[in-house]
Amino acid sequence: MKKLLVVLALFVSSIAIAQPHHYRHYSAYGHSYGNGWGWVAPIIVGGAFGYALANRPVVVEQPPIIVQPSNQIVINSIVYEKQLVYFDDCKCYKEVLTPVK
Repeated sequence: MKKLLVVLALFVSSIAIAQPHHYRHYSAYGHSYGNGWGWVAPIIVGGAFGYALANRPVVVEQPPIIVQPSNQIVINSIVYEKQLVYFDDCKCYKEVLTPVK
């Protein structure tokens, strides 16, 4: 949406600049005089757009913290490890604690 507004604003400002300048009057010697401040509004609009585009907030994403459970359990100062073992009687896997050597 922001890009669309910027493109639309640039398009409208380019049309405004391309319009004929009817406010210029010429003196008897061929010198023009009139509104000499026609550059102020485009400078202000351009500065506002430049400021808005340059000062975008910086987003810093922290990496996710992944906590993995340990497979080892300590019971009575003996370290056991969880393992999945297949049993034929039930044709299934069961979690079994086996001592770590």
